[in-house]
Amino acid sequence: MKSPRPSLPPPAAVAPARSVLIAVLGSTPAVLTEALWALAQESPPVIPATVVVITTTRGAQVLHAQLLTPLPAHPRQTLWQALRAHLLGKIASRQPRLTLEPPVIISVADALTGTTRPLDDIRTPADNAAAAEVILATLRRFTTDADTRVLGLLSGGRKTMGALLHAALSLAGRPGDRLLHVLVNEPFDHPGLSPIFYFPGQPSAKIHRHPVGSSCSHTGARIELADVPLVTLGELVFSRTGQAPATFAALTRVAATALSEAQALTREISLHYDPPSRLLNLAGHTCTVPAGRPAALCSALWQRACEDQDNLNGTELAQAFEAAGICYPDQRQKSAALSSDNIANALHVLRDTLASAGAPPLLIARLLPRRAPIGFHRPGLRLLA
Repeated sequence: MKSPRPSLPPPAAVAPARSVLIAVLGSTPAVLTEALWALAQESPPVIPATVVVITTTRGAQVLHAQLLTPLPAHPRQTLWQALRAHLLGKIASRQPRLTLEPPVIISVADALTGTTRPLDDIRTPADNAAAAEVILATLRRFTTDADTRVLGLLSGGRKTMGALLHAALSLAGRPGDRLLHVLVNEPFDHPGLSPIFYFPGQPSAKIHRHPVGSSCSHTGARIELADVPLVTLGELVFSRTGQAPATFAALTRVAATALSEAQALTREISLHYDPPSRLLNLAGHTCTVPAGRPAALCSALWQRACEDQDNLNGTELAQAFEAAGICYPDQRQKSAALSSDNIANALHVLRDTLASAGAPPLLIARLLPRRAPIGFHRPGLRLLA
């Protein structure tokens, strides 16, 4: 008899097939090589398939000069190739991993020419807004792919670029995406070190000299990655709205709405009803319940909630009201039973009355759901005396 085949883990437990590192950089591309080296030291090693750099024209020039220009002592090798060889070994030339894409240059609309103009620096609010859109658009290339984990690196570039990457990954990211900050001990983090420190084991750089004259061995370098706390809202936004807004500003608005709606479903809400005055207060939204069936139903549900009685469906509730002798005065001021039809009509009026008082639809749905047993006795409901 064959042994049963092992069951596969649920989809949520399957790790993404690949990782992508997205970095915002200025004039210090060393943070990129340091971060990649540190990722490869994790257990298990993390070696991104693709590396994307978001920068300015000035940053792109420095990136090319430092990482993509043949080394003086090794004319046939760039520092980037050296890093790949160091991390991937002999198979580096046959490996698609650690593929550095052409840098994504931040550009801004130029009303004078009617075109976009690439930025050499980020100085104005308009520049920052343009950077936000470019960062979000770049992230969106990968956050829509469930098989890809995004690793954001915020150590390079201006502080506003790091803040925008944090914001964009919070708004569009998914569980499992990471935001990283690279930490390097002194003096290896000094830009004036000669040669510049990029990663332990870089070619022809066993000894580094500090501007003040002291020297240090590369063996003393310590590179660490700090995971920046990240609350990802991408899945919440899409599940709540079915939308994936394209612009940073629109995504911020939609995310705020989705978060507010999610909180409305979970936070404690207060309720009070005063039968003599027919005043109903739901989480600060007060209305006067119409007399007749709505007021009678509201009084009965309030009483049941105060007595901690279970919710019942329309038929069961009508039977319970009949057994308890609960009635309402009809148009002729005669006592009439709260039948299932009368209860349904009263519920419709109650929902409309609360909505007219400004109560959010989600709060009304929590109090009087359309597809659940009727009643005020709900989880998260606090009755006010």
